[in-house]
Amino acid sequence: MVVAGYNLLHWHILFGLLLTAAVSAHMVARAKPLAARHQRGHRRFTGSREGGSYRGNGASPVVSWVADRPAPMAVADWRLQAGGAVRSPLDVTLADIGERYIPVEVEAILDCTGAAGSSGSSG
Repeated sequence: MVVAGYNLLHWHILFGLLLTAAVSAHMVARAKPLAARHQRGHRRFTGSREGGSYRGNGASPVVSWVADRPAPMAVADWRLQAGGAVRSPLDVTLADIGERYIPVEVEAILDCTGAAGSSGSSG
């Protein structure tokens, strides 16, 4: 379809550019400096909140999403399995990991999309 010599894609691009200019002008006109309370670092740059860092697994969130209530698991029942398109399939228990592998301490930040984050070390 052609309107005034231009097809709909050209009109779509034109209106998109006009809308971008209007929204940008609105943002500049209404911009306010950040309040001091927003600059204190309650959230990470990713948007997550700090919670439970360096307090062990007991400080991790007990839910993994909104209404999730994971059942507790006995340590003896825990298994790590890697299969499918892998060179060497793996099926180990927590005890196997302690016996087969040299412990290595790793410091990591776990940053969840549910807005929770925690730092800690494991090893």
